[in-house]
Amino acid sequence: MNIYTDMCSKKRKINDKSHCSKEISKPTYYNHDYLYKINKKSDFLKKSKNTICFATQVPPEIFATICEYLDPPELFALASTCRKFHDYLCSEESGVTQQIWKASRMLYLPSLTDPPWEGMDQRRYTALLILQRTCQICGKTQDEKPVPLYWEFHLRCCDSCFSKNTASHLQLMRDKVPREILATTPYILVTSSTPCMVKVRNSTKIHVLKRLHVYWRPHITEAQNKWEAMKPEDQEGWLDKQPRLSSKMEAYKRRKTAYAQEILKKAEETRRTRLAYALEALKNEVYLDGTPKFYAPMFDYCSTREQPLQFFIFTDNDWVRWRNRMEAEYRKMMEIADSFNPIMCNPT
Repeated sequence: MNIYTDMCSKKRKINDKSHCSKEISKPTYYNHDYLYKINKKSDFLKKSKNTICFATQVPPEIFATICEYLDPPELFALASTCRKFHDYLCSEESGVTQQIWKASRMLYLPSLTDPPWEGMDQRRYTALLILQRTCQICGKTQDEKPVPLYWEFHLRCCDSCFSKNTASHLQLMRDKVPREILATTPYILVTSSTPCMVKVRNSTKIHVLKRLHVYWRPHITEAQNKWEAMKPEDQEGWLDKQPRLSSKMEAYKRRKTAYAQEILKKAEETRRTRLAYALEALKNEVYLDGTPKFYAPMFDYCSTREQPLQFFIFTDNDWVRWRNRMEAEYRKMMEIADSFNPIMCNPT
């Protein structure tokens, strides 16, 4: 046997061994405790899926009674918990649902007794007044200030979308819009202090005029289409049926004033409640060994204590800065108090 045949025979033996090792399967070892836990977990998941929540079995009458004591943010949170509650609270055809949202809105904003705008149910009307903070046209927010609510136009709109979708009385007269339509369509009186901007046609700049009647273009277009579709003899009858514009504007003014007062009142109540919780948490702070960190009665004499009540908007970062200023003022007051009574320096 030469060297070549010897090497081939060794190679053949190695291949045979590798082939055999692939055919022979090793015994499988199972962790029976682990499989038992998996089976028990799957059984629990099956049972939990079939389990019926007791809260969803409440009769609609009792559910409606419970919802009468909830404010709008709580109702919206409840509607997002399950499909059944969502059907109860988001039905546009149910009279009970509309009554629930009306009662909740009256509980939160008691001065706004007027019904929702035309084409808007109680739930959407409540969301527009209380929860919605974005522009209804572009869906964006404004960093500098909240998106204003224009009662005459029935929507929330940012300054950019306002300038794109509005037109002045002079512009509409140039477009040959009938005077009858302008006499029946609500408008906004824009002055130098109005928080919006009006874009003047044929100009690349945005001007704020001193005094100007501004109309919502979609409202004008809709009214103009109806007007042009009427016969001349029907146009006079249509004008007689329209409510007086002065009464409309007076109603909008009354709603706007009541809404502003209620929002300011709610904001102050919220700030006072949050201030009470923040003060309580600050007074109850302790060290790792459980000893009090501060002498609690001293916070009642800090001038920084009432600062959150002086601002309409107080963000989370403002609360953090307020807490740091409170502690700094507390340290100074304790140093002064310690010079007269060293015992007060020890919170215990």
